[in-house]
Amino acid sequence: GRTRYINQGLFYRASYDYKGRYLLEVNGRYDGSSRFAKGIRYGFFPSVSAGWRLSEEPWFANAKNVVSNLKIRASYGKLGNNEVGDYDYIQTITSGGAIDYIFGGSTKASGASVSAPNASDYSWEVVTSSNIGIDIAFLQNRLTFTGDAYIRDTDGMFMASTDLPAVYGASAPKSNAASLRTKGWEFMIDWKDSFELAGQPFHYSVGFSLADNISDVVHYNNDNKTIGTPYTGERLGDIWGYVIDGYFQSEEHIKNHRVDQSYVNSIINTSLIYNGLHPGDLKFVDMDGDRKILPTTSANDVKDMVIIGNSLPRFTHTLRFSANW
Repeated sequence: GRTRYINQGLFYRASYDYKGRYLLEVNGRYDGSSRFAKGIRYGFFPSVSAGWRLSEEPWFANAKNVVSNLKIRASYGKLGNNEVGDYDYIQTITSGGAIDYIFGGSTKASGASVSAPNASDYSWEVVTSSNIGIDIAFLQNRLTFTGDAYIRDTDGMFMASTDLPAVYGASAPKSNAASLRTKGWEFMIDWKDSFELAGQPFHYSVGFSLADNISDVVHYNNDNKTIGTPYTGERLGDIWGYVIDGYFQSEEHIKNHRVDQSYVNSIINTSLIYNGLHPGDLKFVDMDGDRKILPTTSANDVKDMVIIGNSLPRFTHTLRFSANW
């Protein structure tokens, strides 16, 4: 029940600052992990960031009473992730178990079993981030604003390498099989000030932040775009479902209905034998116009199940307040 792994790394950082106006930083990492096969254990992950403090320029002096700090910045960088299991590139044999065969008598034979097929050439997941931002401070830094917009690409995600049919007989080998792109933004506004209370300084601050992001699958080997398995173009968290148009109100309402929804009603009424529609049953919308309510199994062939929402949170926000006396 024990595992052992080794990481080796070399990293550097070089910074440049010219009079607090022009800022540059260059980083690099060369990392290796024993979790990967020999020959593909190492990866190089560089990054660079730059900033320009316009508020420190001589021509900005007249505006300093109002805008005490103004900086624009940008960054680009890569990082590697090796948290993808321990030595999964090695196929193993488990011995001492019983196999499902009987050779004379009634006792099952003992034997050894081989683990599911695997990929031996997977390596680091690589996260590439691009960011632009702005920092502004007003009124001697009492009011501050920080805003960022970013794109984060995750390449070589470690997961099942392809969507395989059940007749394959084993789980699909995991490899660097997918790519994901996240686009987002965030900002923070803070007010900090102080005043005297009973002869002692009272400091307080209040702040608000708001952020949002969406993630899309850029690549996965699922040409059929099977629902329930990642597919190229899928938005992470999408919920597929049927659209409802109220309830059947009466037998007359049911009689005039020309859409066959026996498939979905038989699923709802699992404890009963389906025997037609009744007042009070849900009325499902025929999205593809074929007069039958059927499920969508592939995004290439959308039937009556469509994207009705998303399970991931949007517009996350915080409100902060602090004080000390």
